[in-house]
Amino acid sequence: MDDLFEGYALAAEALETLQTEEPQQPDLTSEYRNICASIQDEVLRLLGQLDGAANGA
Repeated sequence: MDDLFEGYALAAEALETLQTEEPQQPDLTSEYRNICASIQDEVLRLLGQLDGAANGA
């Protein structure tokens, strides 16, 4: 899971930079926004699995 957090930190930093850059790069900004959302979804999925395992599911 550490790799996911590290990947998210890097992608979020890149996204923040892209959002403040001129000229704007909407395609690349959208790609990084999707990467961040995908990582968030994966972390939530893994946490759900851990929670289920802890509760005997």
